[in-house]
Amino acid sequence: KPTTSHEPITYVEFDNWTMAMNEEMKSFQKNKTWDLTKLLEGKRVAGCKKDFKKKTGLSSTEVIMYKIRLVAKGYS
Repeated sequence: KPTTSHEPITYVEFDNWTMAMNEEMKSFQKNKTWDLTKLLEGKRVAGCKKDFKKKTGLSSTEVIMYKIRLVAKGYS
C-alpha cells in the first residue's frame, strides 16, 4: 500500500486508489464536512495527511476494497 499521496501515481493499482480518493471527496461534499473560507490574518492552517488502507476479504474470492481517509494533524 502507498505511504504518501504521491506514491499512488506510480503504483500498479493507480485506478483503484484514485477511485478511493474521489469517494472520500464525494463523502465530504455530501456530508458538508467543511466549508472553504479565507484564512484569517495571523492564523496558520492545520496540516492533514492521507491514510491509505487496503481491506482484503476473508477468502481469496472476496473483493479487495481501497480506502483513503483524510486525517487532520491535531498536533499542528
